[in-house]
Amino acid sequence: MVCGGSHGWYPAIQISKMKDAQTIGELLNKYANDHGGKFPSGNSSTEVFQKLLDEKYVTDAFIFYTTFPGKTEPPWNQKLESKNVCWDVTIGVTSDSPDTIPLVILTGFKVNYVSGAPGTPYIKPYPKLFYMTRTIQGWWNGEPDPTPYAATVVCYKNSNPAFVKLDMAAPSYESILNLNSNSISPNFKPDGKTYRQLTPDGPLP
Repeated sequence: MVCGGSHGWYPAIQISKMKDAQTIGELLNKYANDHGGKFPSGNSSTEVFQKLLDEKYVTDAFIFYTTFPGKTEPPWNQKLESKNVCWDVTIGVTSDSPDTIPLVILTGFKVNYVSGAPGTPYIKPYPKLFYMTRTIQGWWNGEPDPTPYAATVVCYKNSNPAFVKLDMAAPSYESILNLNSNSISPNFKPDGKTYRQLTPDGPLP
C-alpha cells in the first residue's frame, strides 16, 4: 500500500493491529501446545486472556487493548477487566480444528461459523477505526485527507491474520468482506464441532 503526504502512519495502524491479532493467536496456540491441545477457556475473552497473563505467556496486558469507544487502557499489574479488552476469541477450538477458523477477532463483529458466511457487526453503528489512504499522485493533486471507515481484524487458528473491511455496499453495514471475500473460508468444515464466540463481557448468543 502506498501512502502520500504526511499520513504514512494510517496503514501502519492497520499493520499494527494485524500484528497484535497474530501475536494473540500465537500465544493461544502456544498455550494449547503446552496443555495437551487444550486452548484456554473461560466465560469471556477477558477471562481467557487473564489465563495467558497468570501463566506468564504474556507480561504486558496492553496487547489486549486498542483504541476503541468505551474501552480504557489496562492498568499495570492488575487483573484485566472487560473495559480493558478489545478482542473476542473462539472457544471449542482444539488442536485438530480447521486452520481456517477465526481464533481472535477485534471486538464488535459476530462470526458465523459456516463455510463462506460473512460476519456481522453486533455493535451498531460500528466505530470507524481506520482511515483511507492517498496515493502519492492523489496527495500531489491535492486530494482531501484520508476518511475514516469501519473494519476489523481477524487471526485464524493457523496464526495468519487478515484485515477485514466493512462492505460499504451492504445495506446498513450488515456484512463484511475480507481478503478472501468472506470471514469464514469456503474450505472451512466444522466436522460436527460447536464453536462459540466470547466477547470481553461474555458469550454471544
